[in-house]
Amino acid sequence: MDFEKINRRWIYGLTLSVFGRNLVTYIIIAAVSALFGIGQAILPFIGLVTWPITIYLGVVSFMVVHKSILTNEVITPGEAFAITPELKTYFWQYIFIFGIPLFVAIIGAILIFMARDREFDIDIAMWTVGGVSALFYYIAMSLFGNSLPATALKADGMMMLSRGKATFFYSFFRLIMLPLLPVVALLGGIFYLLTTSSEESMVAVSDWLMSLGSEPVFSILAFYTVLQLLVILLNTITAVIITKAFLLAEVRLALQGEVTQWAGRNFGIEAAQRGVIYK
Repeated sequence: MDFEKINRRWIYGLTLSVFGRNLVTYIIIAAVSALFGIGQAILPFIGLVTWPITIYLGVVSFMVVHKSILTNEVITPGEAFAITPELKTYFWQYIFIFGIPLFVAIIGAILIFMARDREFDIDIAMWTVGGVSALFYYIAMSLFGNSLPATALKADGMMMLSRGKATFFYSFFRLIMLPLLPVVALLGGIFYLLTTSSEESMVAVSDWLMSLGSEPVFSILAFYTVLQLLVILLNTITAVIITKAFLLAEVRLALQGEVTQWAGRNFGIEAAQRGVIYK
């Protein structure tokens, strides 16, 4: 692994590189996600099955990022979807990290709807709960997210809290800003088109969206697969940030004299690489 090269890569550039390198695997993940999403819309009772599969697919997409960056290899679909001990451990670590903000959201919603004298706007209160939950997600991912790349590399991910503390602010502010910027840019572009397009264009777009329900299943699946690919691309930014934070923690703790050998690999502790400015 060329630590210095990874170290100098811009997060967005590294995201596009990993995404393009493993595009075949991501298309399969997106297509399966879209298929289950359409199935749930048609048969709502399969929702209980959809949630674990959705989390599993999210875990797979994250692990592809870690492995692809840290091994500089293309991760094949067979390798990505394999049910390995590492993937099982990763799954429960991911559930733990995601469960913290989910617990906050559930408690917040319960308190809102149990309030007898509601002297507040429910919509604003729910948005506030959502924002607080997102904040807890970023905190949890910043503290414990370093366990995920370690587990993906067959290392002891349970020892990673010290790594999270060493790179908390590096991860926290990037997790808040970098995945959000493309979303803001996309929404800004949509708003611009909405305000500058003619009424005829708007009606044509609206009619096309309404007609999706009558399109052949393949066309609908293709449309939602593309949407899922965009979601995966945004999630890839998060996974890249966590992977780079994992490497940065290895360097910082190595400078403090701690052992940073993980899974037989040396994560940038050579003297010549310690002075590299981390982006």
